[in-house]
Amino acid sequence: NKYINMNFTVKYSFLVICLLCCLLSTYVSVIEGHRARPGESRKNPREIIKTFKESGKGIIQGYYPSWVSYNHNLKDLNPNLNVVHMSFAKMDLSYDSIESIVGSPLLFKSLIGLEYIGLNEYFNDAMNLRKARPDIIMLLSLGGETYHPSSFDSALNAVEKIANLVDELGFDGIDVDYEPNGSFDGLNDKEKADFFVQYVTKLREYMCDDKLISISQSSNGALSCIGFNDPKKICMDDEAPYNSKYFNKPDVKKELLRAAQMASAGGAIYLMNNLKDMIDMVFVQTFNYTNSTDSTVMKELYDSYAYYGKKYDYVIIMGFTLMFPSTPFNPNDKMLVKSIGDFVKTENKLNKRADGFGLWSLSSDNAGHNEQLAIEYFVESLH
Repeated sequence: NKYINMNFTVKYSFLVICLLCCLLSTYVSVIEGHRARPGESRKNPREIIKTFKESGKGIIQGYYPSWVSYNHNLKDLNPNLNVVHMSFAKMDLSYDSIESIVGSPLLFKSLIGLEYIGLNEYFNDAMNLRKARPDIIMLLSLGGETYHPSSFDSALNAVEKIANLVDELGFDGIDVDYEPNGSFDGLNDKEKADFFVQYVTKLREYMCDDKLISISQSSNGALSCIGFNDPKKICMDDEAPYNSKYFNKPDVKKELLRAAQMASAGGAIYLMNNLKDMIDMVFVQTFNYTNSTDSTVMKELYDSYAYYGKKYDYVIIMGFTLMFPSTPFNPNDKMLVKSIGDFVKTENKLNKRADGFGLWSLSSDNAGHNEQLAIEYFVESLH
C-alpha cells in the first residue's frame, strides 16, 4: 500500500508540474510578447501596408471569431489573407493583470470577451502563424453585435487596458466595430457618434505609433443621408461626391437612392471627418444590406468610401459575408467580384492605394459560401 501511495503521489506531482510548466509557458509568452514582433524578424505593420500601397495590390482581410478555435487553427488560414481581425473583445473589458487570467479560459472570456478552449493553445497557435507568416497583420476587434459597453464611461476607462492587452497579446492594432444596440443606425445620433470619436481618439493616444486602428462601418455609411431631417447634418457632407445634390439626379440607381434613405445612411461621415488620419483602415460591411436587388451598387458604395480614403489616407476594405446564402453581394459570384475588383484595382494603381476585399467570417462551419473560392476570386481580381 505504501508503494502504491508513493507511486500515486509521484504521478500526481508530475501532472501538477506539467500543468505549472504549461501555465508558465503561457505566462512567459504573454510577458515577453509574441515572437516575430516588429524588429529584426518582421516589418512594422505600417511598413507592410506601405508595401501594398506602393505595389497597388489590394489587401485581403477577414474576421476570425475566437470561438471557431474549437474546430479550427489559425495556422490553417488561407495564405493569401493579409489582415486578420480576431473577434470579439469587449469595448469595456476589465482585468487586474494578464498573468492573473491566462490560466482560465472561462475567466478570460468573462473579462476580455475572447473565447478559446485553452489559452495556451491560442498563444501557441498565434505564434506559429506569426512565424510562418511574419507579413500577416493581426488586429484585435472590439464590440460587434456581440458586446455593447455598459456605459460610455466604462468603455473610455477601459482604453488603457485595451492598449496594454494589444501589446501583451502581440496584436498589431485595434478594429472598433461599435454597433449601438446591434445596429449602425445609432451612429447618426450625435451623442453616440461623439462617444465613438472620443473612444478612438483615446485609443490612438494610448497605443504605440506603429499600431493600426481600423473601424467597421455600414455599407451606406459614406452616402449622405436624405431620408430624414438632420438639423445637425452629422450624416451629410456637401463636399463629398455622393451628397444630397447627387441624389437629386434623375439617373441615380434606385437601389443606391434607397440606401441613402435608410436610417444608417451617412453614419460614417461624421466619424471620418472628425477622426481624420487617426485611423488607418475602414472595413465596410456590405452584409448589412442583404435585401438589395441590385448588386452593381457595390461599385458606388466603394466609391463613396474611397473619397474619404484618398482624403485621409485610409485603406478601404469592402466586406463580403460567407454566412448568408442569399446575399446579393455574393463572394462566390466570380463576375461580380471581378467587376468590383477591376474598379478597385484601377483606383489602387492610379493612386498608390491598397483598397481590397474582406470576409465575415473565416473558418466558420456554418458558412453559406465557399471561403477558399471567395479568396481565390479576390486574389484574381485585385492582384
